[in-house]
Amino acid sequence: MALLDEILKLFGTNRTRMQWKVRAWKRGWERKKAALANRGAALTYQHKTCPSCSHPADAGDTVCTRCGAHMGGMLAHRARRFGAMFGTPGAPFVTSLIGVSLIATYAAMLLWDHNVGIAKQTGLGGLAPSPLALWRFGSELSTDIQAGQWWRLLTATFLHVNLWHIIFNVASLWSVGVYLEETIGKAKTLALYILLAIVSAGFSYWWHTHDGGIGNSAGASGAICGLIGVAIGFSLRHRNAARHLRSHYLGWALWIAIIGFSGWNIDNAGHVGGLVPGLLIGLVVRRATVTPHRVHRAWLAGALVGIALVIASYAYMAQNPLPDVVMQVNGAD
Repeated sequence: MALLDEILKLFGTNRTRMQWKVRAWKRGWERKKAALANRGAALTYQHKTCPSCSHPADAGDTVCTRCGAHMGGMLAHRARRFGAMFGTPGAPFVTSLIGVSLIATYAAMLLWDHNVGIAKQTGLGGLAPSPLALWRFGSELSTDIQAGQWWRLLTATFLHVNLWHIIFNVASLWSVGVYLEETIGKAKTLALYILLAIVSAGFSYWWHTHDGGIGNSAGASGAICGLIGVAIGFSLRHRNAARHLRSHYLGWALWIAIIGFSGWNIDNAGHVGGLVPGLLIGLVVRRATVTPHRVHRAWLAGALVGIALVIASYAYMAQNPLPDVVMQVNGAD
């Protein structure tokens, strides 16, 4: 138990606080389940409410009798209700979206290994993708980037080399992502994640190639370190409001640094390339509640551009299969 206390102390917490958090999470989960149940029941409700002024209306009404807004048909109304089930104010939508994307990409690599017959030969028990799968799905191989495959700077940030790698990254992403969504807003969190993913990957690429070397890395830890940097910078600027969180995220940063120098094959350049810019951004980023509307729209536009870049990167990746000779040499079916 003493060791557990020391580990929790490293992350700026203790057993009593963790027990309190667990109870708070349970209460929050119960509230969310009740809210989802209410919203689910609303799907079968046979009347409408105006999306502009919330005035009740009959199922056949298409125009609000109070404000004159167009309400659309019943199908559109139920679609809005269905979307509202997943759009509760406290729901960590962005963090969940990123986490699901990381897990889905990992599963896709395992499935690809299985389909081409590589999983049978690697001896990895089907739980870790092969090096060939990492290459196929866009690892940050510097020679390929130099050949014009720029999309690897983004696709590499969604890849993970083994089960522990993705578990640790998803856990750290959830820890910082939920806090940033609540504090600075969903659009900012998503835009910053994609921006810091590109910046950290770009710095990693430069670091490994500036003296003529060759680099090859994968993982979301650079972007996550960037978000941790944002949280640290924000807590340093808002010392009174976020003082209790500073030690928590400093603990995460220290833990990542310890792992980075543990002798494992860790891309420390990517970590630094995300953490330092994130820290600087955190010193100037504003809360969601005090962000002007035009600035919020700019962040939203940035998030949409980032999503478009991610989609484009995956599209380029899908159009660049591995050469047949590579597949044959590696024993693929």
